[in-house]
Amino acid sequence: MLKFSKSYGQVLFFMLSFLMVVNCYALTGTVTVKVSPGHQTVKTRVSGSAEVIGTNTAEYGITATCDPKPGPNEEVKAVEPSWSISSSVAFVPPQGVIPAPTNPGNPSVNISGSGGNWTAKVYTPNAGQWKITFTVKSVYKLKNSITDQYIYNADGSIKTQEFTGTGNCTFKATNADFQIKLVSSDDFPGHSKLIFGLGENGEIQAWSIDGTTQYTVDSSSATPSDVMTATGTAFQVLVKAGSVTIKVKAKNGSTDLGEETITASAIEPSGAYMIMDPNSKDYNHRKETFNLKYKCRYVLTPNNVSFANLKRAEWGEDDVTGISYYKGDADITKNYFAAIHGVGKKHEHGTFISILKCKDTYQKSGGPYINVSKGIDTTGTGTQNVFLQSGPYVGKMTLTLPVRYQITVNGQIAEKTIKASVVSTMEITNPGVNHVITVSKTGTSLSKEKDSDNKSITPVIPPILGQ
Repeated sequence: MLKFSKSYGQVLFFMLSFLMVVNCYALTGTVTVKVSPGHQTVKTRVSGSAEVIGTNTAEYGITATCDPKPGPNEEVKAVEPSWSISSSVAFVPPQGVIPAPTNPGNPSVNISGSGGNWTAKVYTPNAGQWKITFTVKSVYKLKNSITDQYIYNADGSIKTQEFTGTGNCTFKATNADFQIKLVSSDDFPGHSKLIFGLGENGEIQAWSIDGTTQYTVDSSSATPSDVMTATGTAFQVLVKAGSVTIKVKAKNGSTDLGEETITASAIEPSGAYMIMDPNSKDYNHRKETFNLKYKCRYVLTPNNVSFANLKRAEWGEDDVTGISYYKGDADITKNYFAAIHGVGKKHEHGTFISILKCKDTYQKSGGPYINVSKGIDTTGTGTQNVFLQSGPYVGKMTLTLPVRYQITVNGQIAEKTIKASVVSTMEITNPGVNHVITVSKTGTSLSKEKDSDNKSITPVIPPILGQ
């Protein structure tokens, strides 16, 4: 039977504890990939002919970033990333063409650069439109954040962790002598060139390939016509998502330039979150009371199109009941918020409120604020006017609220619940005399410390515009 001295046992425990730190790691991170511009149209180019950027060869800039974070109590950090990039191409066939055309052959995509910054040059001898997806991989070496020493695998190699992300753009090659541009009436910096929100409308334009001369649009049409309509120089997105082919005939003075097509997309909202209203200064606090509120506005995503013609409303867990529920422990011995009648209470859906025009709100302080609701939502609680004198002070209550949108265009009406939910959380931390109350709603939070007028505000970080 083996016996260990107390000191040896302490050393062994330390070694085992160290091994646990070494072998247990959990980093989370996302590689964010941005591709600019989001779309380019060039002339077809035969292999071996001279390269002319912007005329017969498209050029895209690609940037990638990643900021890995350790999980709770993880003594690990990511260092010395190595980057790699690859591309894939998907043909975008025009809509309404029978028989449907096949891929005439993928374009050549030549990527150069390193360290998270690349340039892609694209050309093809064949007319067509393609979606190009760039996949970026970043591999980090892992170190112990306390000792600043590398963490090793059993074979002696340094442990690594890999993160990936994607970004995309569209590429079009044409035999025609002009390109089509679709410009939203609610345009703003970063608006996608070929993707539009439900209800958007705008202008159809014809330009020279090099973008220096605007031509006259002779006529236009859209297929299928139940997704988008096109007449003359105007397009209108309807109430259904989908792909559509815009066909345009153009002239340069009296010279007929022929016919050209381009494929665009109509999309519906995919999610929602809250931002603190930049014009709201009334936080409705009362010292030494359980009272914490602030004003927010809804934001619909994605943020590279306009949903200015939509209306939104707080909704419920499904389309039938239209009701969601506050979630929290109703036992006062476990959850301070059990003293508030909101726990277990049904939350009925609200009324539809309009969205602000994006181009009018983009430049607001702290922006960009894209697809922002005109109406202000007050989040927080003011039900319990005084602190309880006894009992637990720590607790949390969460309310999950899906959002429903409504859109009306040309007599057509559509309503749908967005699956991504806006989550509101009320929490008491730091038990004792000076416990802290925090109310947060999808990235925006406000804290109030008992027996003081101090408040700490953490607004949501404005979104990064994508293509």
